[in-house]
Amino acid sequence: MQIETRQFLEELQAKNTNIRFRFINPDNIREQLVKKGMMPSQLTVEEDGKLSEAIIFPWAEVSYGKKTELVSLLPNTIAKTQEAQLQNAVEKLEYSFANALHNITQKERQKIAVLAGNGELQDIYQYSLLSEVGKKYRLAKFTLDSVASNPQKTLKDLRAYDLAIIAKPTERFTEEEKFTVDQFITNGGKSLWMIDNNYADTDSLYNEGKMLAFPRDLNLTDLLFGYQVRVNNKLIQDLYAAKIPLATGNVGNQTQFQHLNWFYHPLVNGNPYHPITKNVLPVRFRFTTQIDTLKGNLKKTPLLVTSVLTKKIGTPNFVELQSIAKEPQENEFAAGPQLLAVLLEGNIPSAYKNRIKPFNTPDFIPESGTNKMIVIADGDIGSNQILKGKPHDLSLDKWTGEQFGNNFRRLWIDSTT
Repeated sequence: MQIETRQFLEELQAKNTNIRFRFINPDNIREQLVKKGMMPSQLTVEEDGKLSEAIIFPWAEVSYGKKTELVSLLPNTIAKTQEAQLQNAVEKLEYSFANALHNITQKERQKIAVLAGNGELQDIYQYSLLSEVGKKYRLAKFTLDSVASNPQKTLKDLRAYDLAIIAKPTERFTEEEKFTVDQFITNGGKSLWMIDNNYADTDSLYNEGKMLAFPRDLNLTDLLFGYQVRVNNKLIQDLYAAKIPLATGNVGNQTQFQHLNWFYHPLVNGNPYHPITKNVLPVRFRFTTQIDTLKGNLKKTPLLVTSVLTKKIGTPNFVELQSIAKEPQENEFAAGPQLLAVLLEGNIPSAYKNRIKPFNTPDFIPESGTNKMIVIADGDIGSNQILKGKPHDLSLDKWTGEQFGNNFRRLWIDSTT
């Protein structure tokens, strides 16, 4: 770990000679380190066939002016071996230091608007995401309801934010609401879209064994089309999928559960060549659809793409739980890789550039300056589970214990702002 850290810092210093670093033996200052929040870790050491425990302090302290930021070099992960934990830590080195450097050099915390008013995710389901984001950014819920009575003021208020999060809206957007978001974007506002284009009631699936999945009309197709993307309605199945627990019988009075692959929950690797998704765990999607990119001037970078072994299911359609027992036929899973998340960069055109405006504004902007936008074809990708009435860790499944890369602060927020 020390060797890898030193090598990384030397590479960083070669790019920026203002960076200085040194390594300190923690033995004589353990109490000081603990008071600063640098808690020790236990390392199992084998010497001459005997096991012993060693106390280590895998931490860095980054200083700039009067600011300091702690960097955990061995973050907590669910790893079966120390070797796996070390590998995970090495992969996260670049992000950990970059994040700390970004934090201490920021003069002012950026503001994020969490949009509400169109049936977006309830607060408890966004808790895991927003509690992490709130450590670094200023958060505020922003409702678009006021567009109906005072659209000009609503637009002016929204423009005060740096980023808007649209998390799984379920109710149709009015033209005035769409125009407000559009002009926020062309005015330079970044945006993160998590869109469910199908209605899928998982309660019915577990209670009744089946559910009807059918298209959801959010009235966003033309808006996103103007940004050169289209979120489709066909459900995606992938042979590389996350598991769900199913009751498989009883032993005495105890129900026995088995964790089985559920192809409607694709487990998707990130683009290894982009910093947003480099070195992250596979990301879990739930009843996702797929994205098409359209021709235009915007740079379109695929962030999350399925495996090649996929199948498209048209909607409306019934999804049956018993289908999990069927042996998949590989020839049916031949739809190829499907785009599930994309980064758009460039001068984003207004979707209302050559259209009648829903309301008058003297500050209409037909095209943004250099801007960024992320579109994801799953509203649940940022939705945490609930365990005993409390929000559960977004990156951890409460039933199977599987760990995922659904860490939004790293994946999406930092990179768009």
